Amino acid sequence: MKKFVPLFLSLIASLIVAQNVYRETVTSTSLFIYLFSIVSCILFFTNIPKKLSLNTSALRSKSELVIILFLIVLQLSLLKYFSSFPFHYMQDEFVLAYTSYFLPLQNNINWFSDFPNKSEWFIQFPIIFFVLQKPFLMFLGPSVESIDISTWPYDILIIVYLYLLAKEYFKNRYFSYVVPVVYIFLAPSLYLSSLGLFHVSSVFFFLASFYYFLLTIRRQERKYAVLCGIFVSLSYLTYTSSYIALPLLFLFVLIEAVTKQSLKVLRLFVPSAVIIPIVMLPFLTYAVTKNNLFTQRISQVSFLSSLTNQTTGKENFSTKVSTPTCYKH
Repeated sequence: MKKFVPLFLSLIASLIVAQNVYRETVTSTSLFIYLFSIVSCILFFTNIPKKLSLNTSALRSKSELVIILFLIVLQLSLLKYFSSFPFHYMQDEFVLAYTSYFLPLQNNINWFSDFPNKSEWFIQFPIIFFVLQKPFLMFLGPSVESIDISTWPYDILIIVYLYLLAKEYFKNRYFSYVVPVVYIFLAPSLYLSSLGLFHVSSVFFFLASFYYFLLTIRRQERKYAVLCGIFVSLSYLTYTSSYIALPLLFLFVLIEAVTKQSLKVLRLFVPSAVIIPIVMLPFLTYAVTKNNLFTQRISQVSFLSSLTNQTTGKENFSTKVSTPTCYKH
């Protein structure tokens, strides 16, 4: 029974945080308890923290590291070049920067609610992206360049994980270099990645979840199932473009189980099935009892409603979105 203690503590801690969310009594202590619940769940499935490796050992040789570094420099150079065009920006960047820069003090943050306020923007998201963006804006100052640079860590990690994915998936090792290069020069990627927007973070979390899904299938180790579950959860805490992560990976698991005619594949992903609710419970509690931010964006960009309400939609958009006063000239 002792081995189940970490899981039991994880569940209790998660329920405590969910209760804080429901009662609107979230504090910094709630965040600590939330992180404790995740760590406890990880310890239950991996026994010791050292076993929860991100598999960075896949980058073994110096030549690999040099090539990856070159690809990262190439990507950032192109992003810097495209972002330097005077009219290459979106108004959403300014809103994101404004709300992130003026994020409340730590003790005043509801870590599991929607953000920003409806009076500041017509759409709300989980607060994690804004929290991670703020240090860049505080250090570099509130500027268009700072907005773009604040998303560079995601761009770098995308290149690394694309390389790792291709290396794991293709037998020919040269494809592991070709895949990141294709992504770097892909027009939609260049356009979106050179803007300081949510999209790049959701791309990274989705790629990471798929990478650890693949490792779980091939290595059959629980630590990768845990990491898969964590990154699947994070796919729902930035932007809606990565919401396909859970249904898509669930479909892949079913296909794998049917193909191999074995339930062993399903058992491999038990850690994922446990840690996803642990990570998501406070956010789901807020969505169910306060404001469902997970479906908000989907309802706003409904294709059918946009066809019947084009004029009204344009008027609503123009009245709800305006440049923050601190960026007006």
